Amino acid sequence: MVESNVHIMRPGVFHSRRSEIRDRYFLIKDTFWDPSSLELGQDVQDWLTRTSEIERKVLSTVLASFIALGGLVHENIVQRFSKEVPLSDIQIFYGFQAVMEKVHLVSYRMASSLLVESDPRLAALNTPALCCAAGQSKVEWATRWYKDSSASLALRLVAFSCVEGIFTSAGIAAVLWIKRLGKMSGMCEMMDRVARDKERSTSFACLVLRCLDVAPCELEVRRVVAEAVELELAFATDACYPLFLGLKPRDLSRHVQYTANSVLAQMGLPPLYDRAYPLVHTRVAPSLYRPTIYDKRSLDRERPVIIDNCGSQALRSASAFGY
Repeated sequence: MVESNVHIMRPGVFHSRRSEIRDRYFLIKDTFWDPSSLELGQDVQDWLTRTSEIERKVLSTVLASFIALGGLVHENIVQRFSKEVPLSDIQIFYGFQAVMEKVHLVSYRMASSLLVESDPRLAALNTPALCCAAGQSKVEWATRWYKDSSASLALRLVAFSCVEGIFTSAGIAAVLWIKRLGKMSGMCEMMDRVARDKERSTSFACLVLRCLDVAPCELEVRRVVAEAVELELAFATDACYPLFLGLKPRDLSRHVQYTANSVLAQMGLPPLYDRAYPLVHTRVAPSLYRPTIYDKRSLDRERPVIIDNCGSQALRSASAFGY
């Protein structure tokens, strides 16, 4: 059951951000990419002759996890978000994002099919949700939020931001670490593009969240983010084998926490983790990323309605959800 949309969006805030919303749409539209542009031919040779058993296990598990999560993200956008937000500008963005999620899925499946053909041992990729217990836990968490008929749109936007941002952080970091060794260039190029798209998807979800009439309880937001981080840290340990890749487990954990802090910052909330820092090699390539003035939070924010201590409503200025 879809919740009522009456008073979901604050008209004044939405109109003041309309150009920003449209600019976000044109940004993803202008950087649309086609899976057929990926050059995966050399990846087959690399897979068979240059990659270690651990590297192959990491790449196949990350692909399987992304296939499972990607299907859920697409379903959630089409069946819920695009119908719950009755504003055409936002619906247009989500319509295009649904197309981009299909592009991601086609790319993942194209890469996995190519590898399965060259290495029959990878038949498990055809059942991605069963490929890794930690990956399955993330799928179950995302499914629970996407299908929850009682959770508010605001909290589900928070969960969506976690899936798009946090749940991809360890996998992308592991694949791009392998890129440093000059292997699997096609798959690494794909992950570069996906990383860019996921950043924008997360950012837009936070923008929609800031347009809502009533923001979610801060304690609830931090609880949801902490749950997502815990699941991603388990995935980083169980599926990414950082030690065997030559990547320090602590660095990968700090990177996941840094991503969570970044998601919270886009909501206007303080960080959850004190010693978090990013992995330098995960930065999106400049040629793929064309920033606009909207990639930085504006200092000119309206004051939203925040629920203090998960109870009474009160106006809060400055740090509350980006205002």
